Amino acid sequence: MGIGLGVWFALVGITGSILVFEDEIDAWLNPELLTSKESGAWLAPEALLQKVETEHSLGRVERLRPPARPATSID
Repeated sequence: MGIGLGVWFALVGITGSILVFEDEIDAWLNPELLTSKESGAWLAPEALLQKVETEHSLGRVERLRPPARPATSID
């Protein structure tokens, strides 16, 4: 039983450690969702939140992080 639990915890630890690289994996798998072809002035976070909530009334914003580079979009 100890060996079985050890294997289980090792599996949980390895798969959980992948979450550290969630943003990099998402950018690798879905680059078209995280890049912007449009340029212009950046909106203030409050204005961006209001715009998203107005346009997508069935959704809910859980987090808002600024982009790492100017060519990327906010996720």
